Amino acid sequence: MIHFSNKQRSQPRREIFAQEHGPLLKIRIEDTMGAYRREINVLDINDSGMGVISLQPLKVGQVITFDNEQGNWDLPNNGVVMWVFRASYGFRVGIKFL
Repeated sequence: MIHFSNKQRSQPRREIFAQEHGPLLKIRIEDTMGAYRREINVLDINDSGMGVISLQPLKVGQVITFDNEQGNWDLPNNGVVMWVFRASYGFRVGIKFL
């Protein structure tokens, strides 16, 4: 896995240590098969996006909607999947806020 220091990032990340794999966040996805909901584990977050773990694969370019009825989250309405890597525990996903 490639790790970047905060010096190499345009926006410094804030690590989340609430749980082993981060707190759960509910999202909504729409594609040609219809609309469905998923839960993702947030690993880190900054002003431009977040790194998450998903048990199911997401597609690069896929637009997701964040469930706004979740407490303690101040997020934009939507994000787009920028990259996906398969990992032993699921899929590591980078989401850019829209």
